Amino acid sequence: MARRGENIRKRVDGRWEGRYPIIVNGHKKYLSVYAHSYKEVRKKVFDAKKETEKIQNEYPDIMNSTADITIDEISQLWISDIKSKRKYSTYRKYTDIYRKYIKDSFGQLSISRITQDLIVKTLPKKLSASLYKSIYCVFNQIIVYGNRYCNT
Repeated sequence: MARRGENIRKRVDGRWEGRYPIIVNGHKKYLSVYAHSYKEVRKKVFDAKKETEKIQNEYPDIMNSTADITIDEISQLWISDIKSKRKYSTYRKYTDIYRKYIKDSFGQLSISRITQDLIVKTLPKKLSASLYKSIYCVFNQIIVYGNRYCNT
């Protein structure tokens, strides 16, 4: 008989894990959240389910196909997702980097057209190594987010 309920368990390492489903291209996938107490993980699961439903209702086309997704579309989803999951200063840094270096240069390109060579050629040459690293970090997080929510 199928199991029903919250899908929360205590792991061997002492943390609590909560799993929640998302529907991508008609297939059910499970994502996990972790916390140090049952109460915390239960709240995180509830918030994650609510956010996922909101995204799937607002952007049904994005959740079903990645062929035409632009960097700008997936970035807006990613930014709204990290706003509640990161410290405010981190959120501001990521959004500033996105707006200053990624949006204008890469925003209208589809995810499938982005390559490392294109990024290297497009970014200004006079940036510090630390800033390059931050830009790549933000780019990577956007692409991982797009793969997580838009691919099977």
